[in-house]
This record gives sequence, C-alpha cells and structure tokens, in this order.
Amino acid sequence: MPVKSATTEPQKIKLPTVWTNGIRSWFQLAKSQFGTFAVDHPRQQFDIMVAALTDRQHAKAVLEIAGVYANPYMVLRERLLAVYEPSVWELSAKLLKFAELWARRPSDQLDAMLALVRADLSILVKAIFLESLPVDMRDHMQQGA
Repeated sequence: MPVKSATTEPQKIKLPTVWTNGIRSWFQLAKSQFGTFAVDHPRQQFDIMVAALTDRQHAKAVLEIAGVYANPYMVLRERLLAVYEPSVWELSAKLLKFAELWARRPSDQLDAMLALVRADLSILVKAIFLESLPVDMRDHMQQGA
C-alpha cells in the first residue's frame, strides 16, 4: 500500500475555532499545523483558516475578492490581527491590574502575566507611564495609539 505524502492531505488539518483572546497563539498553532502537513500554498492556508472562523463576517470582504490577492492568507491574517489583537494600551492596563488578581497560584499568575508581554519589554515602561498620567490624558493617549 503506497504511503500518502503530507502534501496530498491538507484537508486533514482541522484548526480549533479562532482564539479571539489569543489570536497570535492561534496563528502559531496554525503555522505549526501547516508545517506538519506541508501546506505551503497561501490559498490552501486561507481555506483552512476560514473553516475555523466562527464569525465569517471578518473574512467576508477577503472571501469575496480572495482571487485578487497573491496571498489571501496574509490578508486574512492581518485582518484578524487588526480585529482581535489588543493594543499595547489594553495589554498594559491588564498587566497593571494583575497585581490585584491574586485568586490563582503564583506560577499561574506569572504565566498569565508573561503571556501579555510581547517580545520586547517596552510594554512594561508604557504601562507604568500610562498609569502615572491623569485619567483624561491617559484616555487621550489611548485614543491616539
């Protein structure tokens, strides 16, 4: 019996529904699955991702003109990141409030806090800076970002 290559079975990839509270982690999972099953064509990646969306409204505009884009996967990815990824101000506010939420084990608390920090630690400086501002100025700064 011949062995089927991974490239002939991209339909076996079934991503979980989109993680709106962890969109970057969800994309990392998708990337891992694409690598495992050797799915490297942007249209196949796009189709697999659309199947995992619970709210296809975000993909509607991309779906209608997907053939126009050389890489519809990247267009959809950027759209989902724009919709679901919290701003640096939202992340910093959550990070500052973690000190008040000690209803979990310390190791879980640290993991949850580290999950909010992006690759660089400038978010910590921004969080402290933002918290030091008067409320009306803080609101203005958040709207401008």
